[in-house]
Amino acid sequence: MRIQGAGLVVVGLLTAAMAGCAALSGGARVRESSSGQIVVEAGGSQSFDELADQVYGDPKLGRAVAEASRLPYAEGVPRGALLVLPPREKLQDRVAVERYSEELFEAGLAAADAGAYREAAQSFRKSLEVTPGRPDVLYNLGLALLQAGEYEAAEKALRECLDERPDDPAVHYALGSLYRKRRAYRRALAEFDATLEEDRRHTKAAFARARTLADLGEISDAEQAYRQFMRDFPDDPWADRARQDLEDLQEGTADPGAPVEP
Repeated sequence: MRIQGAGLVVVGLLTAAMAGCAALSGGARVRESSSGQIVVEAGGSQSFDELADQVYGDPKLGRAVAEASRLPYAEGVPRGALLVLPPREKLQDRVAVERYSEELFEAGLAAADAGAYREAAQSFRKSLEVTPGRPDVLYNLGLALLQAGEYEAAEKALRECLDERPDDPAVHYALGSLYRKRRAYRRALAEFDATLEEDRRHTKAAFARARTLADLGEISDAEQAYRQFMRDFPDDPWADRARQDLEDLQEGTADPGAPVEP
């Protein structure tokens, strides 16, 4: 049996005085401890919306229940799991906080779309103050700071995001782009390689890898990378750019450090 909960002290809880026990549909059983925490013993598998409806009388609290349990909402409640949940009032407070954080996040995305990257970063930072550690917010904060030219702060945000999502190709690519802007080409190459390890069809990373090899003066490897790009992505719009880059490289007219994005 797995015990799930959001920072709750579980030891001794099940032996504490309970305010009764009730059976729910699906074989789950719910008990309330003397401290007001709700203990749910899951029977068969069910969705978090269904469980929230049974426990709190509101299926809209399903996502909050999943987050409080530190379980993936989309996968539903695991069979046999033991969930320790807060009372309804605290769960609703949590929902309100997360809604505010989401509003700040959306404001940041809108500002970034408008090219107001420092304003976007400010909104993302406020969102993180409300709900620390959100990988999606950290990622977008890193992108906004990168566009604003605040490279050290961008790297910090992206590294924190990578701690939460170590296998995310988008984060590795963003870090590679950042290091390339700073002309830290060896570190950029490592991040583009990491991107392609997770997503072999990441065209931008494949192209950036070839261009970064050229920046490092590894001409033979760069030529091979450009040819490989054209073989792997013959119909991609960037294939023409790869062909032109290869010609420039062979003619000695390549532009070191040229940006990947057009």
